[in-house]
Amino acid sequence: MKILNMNDHLDEISSIVGRSNCLVDERLLKYFSYDNLREYEVPAIVAFPGNLKEVKKIINFAKRCKIPIVPRGAGTGRTGGASGIKGGIVVSTIRLNKIIDIDEKNRLVITESGVLNGDLQDKLKEFNLFYPPDPASMYISTIGGNIAENAGGPRAVKYGLTSNYLIGIKAITGNGEIIKKDRLLLKDVSSYNLPQFFVSSEGTLGIITESIHRLLNLPDKVFMAVISIKKEKLFENMFYNIIKNNVNPMSVEFIDEKISNLLAEKYGFIKRDSYAVLLIEIEGDERDVNSRIQTLKNMVKDCEVYISDQEENVEEIRQMRRNISSFISALYTNKSSFDISVPLDKISKMLLVLKKIEKRYNIDIRSFGHAGDGNLHVNVLYNEKPLLFADIEDGIIRGAIGLGGSITGEHGIGIKNLKYLKYMYSNNDIKILKGIKHHFDQSNIMNPGKKI
Repeated sequence: MKILNMNDHLDEISSIVGRSNCLVDERLLKYFSYDNLREYEVPAIVAFPGNLKEVKKIINFAKRCKIPIVPRGAGTGRTGGASGIKGGIVVSTIRLNKIIDIDEKNRLVITESGVLNGDLQDKLKEFNLFYPPDPASMYISTIGGNIAENAGGPRAVKYGLTSNYLIGIKAITGNGEIIKKDRLLLKDVSSYNLPQFFVSSEGTLGIITESIHRLLNLPDKVFMAVISIKKEKLFENMFYNIIKNNVNPMSVEFIDEKISNLLAEKYGFIKRDSYAVLLIEIEGDERDVNSRIQTLKNMVKDCEVYISDQEENVEEIRQMRRNISSFISALYTNKSSFDISVPLDKISKMLLVLKKIEKRYNIDIRSFGHAGDGNLHVNVLYNEKPLLFADIEDGIIRGAIGLGGSITGEHGIGIKNLKYLKYMYSNNDIKILKGIKHHFDQSNIMNPGKKI
């Protein structure tokens, strides 16, 4: 792989996107060089294409010169997927920011890849429509980035992930070939599902420029329940009972004792000294929701419960949940986050594993996440990096895998989790995955050294 010399190639990149859509000032390049992992190299150039043709020309140029490309949405990832590569090209989708069409009759939306998830959500409300995937970063993350990471969010417990709504795509592979599946069809089994190849691909196969997503009707009524659970046994059985009793929640979020004590200082609906706090969101038509809320109340008589259907209260609790990562980041100089996933009936056992690690290494660990689908965000907090940090990291990852879990539920592999793939996949599995990568990107210019 070559290191790009901008003196040789700036004119060519400029001829594709325009000089005003190229960034080469070293003082500014670094701002497009990293995501939340903060590990990066400074690229030679950032290009801001405005359409599919420009993206295709950039990729063909990079392929011809053997220059690495890093596709970039908003840089909100947490594992280094958007980290720059020295001498490479960062291709930003900032200018691909149009909602092309909202098709009310077919309940579909066609959008460019640089549109922010939250902006799309707000626009759809005007049509009484609803796009379920709601990552915590929804107001600062792009639809293309959500596809590349298969973003979910709290509502995934009922509605699923980005992959469940993606039905069409326009993209350019690392080979410079256009992939276009743009029929407005909810069902189509005529070939391999090409759009899904780009789900969770983390920019290693090509660059997405447009996508088509199915939509749902906006829920009539939404209740938010905040349940402060005092006893571990109640917590262990809660998820099973919620499913068994057909509460059918839209989201079930988990907050551990340490974080809930921190939040209780600001929010009156959070009770101190709880073993855990659950945020449960239930939506539907009014009669159905009221019935399910009553079922939930009957299940949690031994817990402190706060319930509201007022929009401002529901949104306040949602925003509190989105801000948890920021709240705990302020406690220490450093925070290392892990995005593990375990079976629902193993959540309590995983929390026990974390407590043992915390005690053994005398480290502060705080956890929260999507309890409804087993995706936990584990945060190791410290001012100075512990000498045995690698052992702490290994203990968390092996703990999840040992319970039948995964090293990542939604944040992806990037560069941070690459070393742990061997714990989950056989050599033959990895060979197959690398073969898929090679088919789409034979010159290995797309985000090399990441994902696989």
